[in-house]
Amino acid sequence: MAILAGLIANTLVYTWSLGPVAPFDAAAAALVLGGIPIALMWTENYGNAKQQQGLDHTFKAAAAAIMGGARARAADAPSHRARVPLPTLCPLDSARRPVCCARRPAHRPAGRHAVAL
Repeated sequence: MAILAGLIANTLVYTWSLGPVAPFDAAAAALVLGGIPIALMWTENYGNAKQQQGLDHTFKAAAAAIMGGARARAADAPSHRARVPLPTLCPLDSARRPVCCARRPAHRPAGRHAVAL
């Protein structure tokens, strides 16, 4: 397909002398010619209407996730990630805080504690 497109572009520019922007004009024409049947015949799959939520709810959930960082999740969004504990550089106490840095501040490895969220 790329070779054919190059041959067509070369023909438009040099054989028909339509100028250096002729391939771009031909691409726009191909886009319009391809878009017309797509616009007329495409049927959209909207999924299950019972599970759909409003657009405002979707945007609110997205804004909460952006503003809250990685820990923010929509209340009704399922978690697709398994909760697997990540390796730690220091042992953790019952509240899942690194205990070595609390006891020995000089040992603090510059925020490199990997704890499960």
